Amino acid sequence: MSGYGSGGVGDITTEWTTFTPSIVGITTSPNLATTHKKNASYKVVGKSLHIVWSYSHQFSTGATDGSGHYLIPIPGGNTVDVSKITIGSQEAGAAYGTPVGHGLVMQDDAVGQIAVVAHNEEYLKFIVTAAGSGYFTFVSSSFFQWAVNNKKLVFTVEVPIL
Repeated sequence: MSGYGSGGVGDITTEWTTFTPSIVGITTSPNLATTHKKNASYKVVGKSLHIVWSYSHQFSTGATDGSGHYLIPIPGGNTVDVSKITIGSQEAGAAYGTPVGHGLVMQDDAVGQIAVVAHNEEYLKFIVTAAGSGYFTFVSSSFFQWAVNNKKLVFTVEVPIL
């Protein structure tokens, strides 16, 4: 790590560090396709964690959907500072939370823009509005399933950390 500014804990910055992207389900984790592409990096700047994350597969061989909302673990032993944001929740049938990132989820001819929100101190999850749907929901085993051909998920994040 190299510091900047006054050298206090809030002034810490790290170089970009690659990590193996993974995805879990709230109830049961999905399995990634046997043949896939994935890439992820993170960097700490002060009290913010920056993440760049991508995954894709052309064929769903070996993939399973799992069950529940899909979650992305926070890398590098970092902890989200949930006192600074509203964690993802559902109220009156609509998903909401403080957006800490954005991206796209795609499969075949379906595409949705996603807002990345914190699930809790250890995980992120996604709110999507599918083209023409007009409602917000969490990406899950029942919406944008994992075990389909031509799956892509890409996002960037800046989230407050402890």
